[in-house]
Amino acid sequence: ELDGRLAALLVNEPDFALRLGAERLQHMLMEAAWGYMEERNKWSRTVLGHLQRSTQLALLVRHGFKLAFHLEHRDRSAAMKQYMATYNDLCQLASTVAADRHPELKAVAEIINLKICLILLQIAN
Repeated sequence: ELDGRLAALLVNEPDFALRLGAERLQHMLMEAAWGYMEERNKWSRTVLGHLQRSTQLALLVRHGFKLAFHLEHRDRSAAMKQYMATYNDLCQLASTVAADRHPELKAVAEIINLKICLILLQIAN
């Protein structure tokens, strides 16, 4: 696990990175990144579990998108399900917000649609 001390050592001692080896360094950095993503994923799941659908639908959409994004690199089918659920929540949100927010919701819907299409293409291959 890459902690703050190792990161500081890499910045302060660039020769250490060369001695450590590029592959090992890459592996350590990837593990740290995956660890961070897993932590954020758990946090998003916790937040999603505590939200009330009727009053906090915008937050539900936001955290649903984050969760789907984190899942995208690990489990495409789970990410696909989460993107679909988030899209459905976004459609419900569009019927409850003022018309001046519709362009913003449309942009988010386009991004989610693009993500769903990309995942479907990746699954098909």
